[in-house]
Amino acid sequence: MNEKTLLEVKDLSIYFNLREGVLKAIDGISFNVDKNSTVGIVGESGSGKSVTAQAMMRILPDTAEIKTGEINYYKDPNNPIKIHTLPDKSPILGNMRGKEISMIFQEPMSAFSPLHTIGHQMIECLMLHTPMTKQEARERAIEMLAKVGISNPMKRVDQYSFELSGGMRQRAMIAIALSTNPSIVIADEPTTSLDVTIQAQILKLMKDMQAEFNMSIIFITHNLGVIAQMADMIQVMYLGKIMESGTAEEIFYEPRHPYTINLLKAIPKIGSSSNGKLEAIPGQIPGPFDIQKGCKFCTRCPSAIKGLCDLRTPELKKYSETHSVSCWKCLEQEK
Repeated sequence: MNEKTLLEVKDLSIYFNLREGVLKAIDGISFNVDKNSTVGIVGESGSGKSVTAQAMMRILPDTAEIKTGEINYYKDPNNPIKIHTLPDKSPILGNMRGKEISMIFQEPMSAFSPLHTIGHQMIECLMLHTPMTKQEARERAIEMLAKVGISNPMKRVDQYSFELSGGMRQRAMIAIALSTNPSIVIADEPTTSLDVTIQAQILKLMKDMQAEFNMSIIFITHNLGVIAQMADMIQVMYLGKIMESGTAEEIFYEPRHPYTINLLKAIPKIGSSSNGKLEAIPGQIPGPFDIQKGCKFCTRCPSAIKGLCDLRTPELKKYSETHSVSCWKCLEQEK
């Protein structure tokens, strides 16, 4: 942690207590979010990205339990809010969620209530977290809809989510998340269901809004091409563990972990032969109850060292102030 740290996730482990047994969804991850920065969390589906986001907002399912670790929000550097210790109905948590830390959900169609207009939901949020009157909140809602590029905001504010296109719904979701001027916005796969043209517009919009509101962003995606445009720091996750952590330049130009290297190889490249095939990562992600000892990626890793990778779990080793890797191969190469 440093003086720029706004949010600290430290040795966080999250278990799900299911009928089939205990599922270890997050396994001792740590990272910081600095002020006015963007942290990208990437990995395949099932790597624990969304569960991490839900833990920071304390909206985990009832079956989930924060087993170990800390989530600290440093609005006041001398008196951090220990999010992981707050009771579910704590007024501090209720005020922080939506006011200090907002979330752009993966699917706005299901995140918005179909029974209430977009404006009603924005006004409710603003009146809950600010001293605005209903009229002032309505004016703020119209202003935010205009800021995110929605045409005719005075009309759209009285429409329902199902009356808007996918791109408009996502813009409205961004508008409601930013309307309270949060310090941190968690964007969980905000462009997954959008075509590439709208995707580019949404990414530019988020960068513009970040510059205007001086906020930090936690950007969760499986798309490395998207994260390259957005992130200052990147956390590469696999089965609940951080495999590699570094700046965007370190991850894209100096990747060390075989998982990161294979993810990068799978990105389509402009100018490559139309007959060429993308390099897929071999094997399948193990089932949640089939994870073996050792490195979690060893069953799919072409560089796995038998008798080491399959038996012992590597720790994150720092190669620079910002670059860390959890890999026995990297450690062996240094000997």
